[in-house]
Amino acid sequence: MKKVKIPWRSWYGDKDYKLTLPEEWEAQVFDHKGGRELRLRDIEAAIDAPIGTNPLPDLAVGHRKVTIAVDDLSRPTPGARLLPAIIERLTAAGIKLEDIRIVMALGAHRPCTGQDLSKKLGESVLDSVAVENHHPYENVVNLGESSGGTPILVNAPFMEGDLKLGVGCVIPHYGPGFGGGGKIILPGLAGMETIRANHIGTVRGLAGGLGLTEANGQLSDIREVARRVGLDFVVNVVMSGKRQIVGVFAGDFVEAHDAAIEFA
Repeated sequence: MKKVKIPWRSWYGDKDYKLTLPEEWEAQVFDHKGGRELRLRDIEAAIDAPIGTNPLPDLAVGHRKVTIAVDDLSRPTPGARLLPAIIERLTAAGIKLEDIRIVMALGAHRPCTGQDLSKKLGESVLDSVAVENHHPYENVVNLGESSGGTPILVNAPFMEGDLKLGVGCVIPHYGPGFGGGGKIILPGLAGMETIRANHIGTVRGLAGGLGLTEANGQLSDIREVARRVGLDFVVNVVMSGKRQIVGVFAGDFVEAHDAAIEFA
């Protein structure tokens, strides 16, 4: 028997797992190549130099309520390293902590537990702002349909923000090509009918594919829905195979996403 090592136990103490395979199998492990882990000052510098939009403090001026969508533990995004800097810039612009709400963009995944939230967001964030889980069957508002016929049902508490942010990561995805960008809204904060309509995109003629962004109907549908929702600003990261931040792309959810995809 031959053995290969694969990453294991993310969020629960990263380890290597020895996978045993039949001797007659041919097996290769393809690891991430390149990229250096960014320091906090590098992360903050990227947030302060957004792509395609004004800096976050400038966007926050004149707004009262801010909602932030954050992905769950199925993604490696280290929210605890990103959110303090984001919140600091919001409060510096006059936003009160009690007017900031984080909504966990679960799509149709299970709710985050207290332990999940502690890992994902960090205790300092949990202690300072309101946090809640998205539910795809409850508390959604109807914004009509996309041009592709997708019903747009979106998390109601998130829609209460007059400044809407997203925090996620850019990894290859079998449908829209890559995660991140507008995916924090669809499927992240979408109602079940909306999630289903996008996930069966290929059946509906919305072509997609792993790592493909050109002429990708699922990605176009996601971006149209996110624009309709009013997603104002994203912080997207690219991660190494060791779950280290090697790239940060902030700003307009399409332009920053495109830059992150190119880097990835």
